[in-house]
Amino acid sequence: MEEFARDVGETIAAHFREQNEILRAERQEQDARVREQGERLQRQGEMIERLTRGSSFSSPSCTG
Repeated sequence: MEEFARDVGETIAAHFREQNEILRAERQEQDARVREQGERLQRQGEMIERLTRGSSFSSPSCTG
């Protein structure tokens, strides 16, 4: 009985270790996606800023 309980405990511990590894890998993938998305948004913001900086929409003469 004691050996069975030890085996069950080891099986449960192994399962939790495996789940932790899976969750850690998923978290790393998610962090990478968020980082890439942030970089992409930064580049898009810079592009929009460059495109609108010289546009007629930002000119005061267009508002009249």
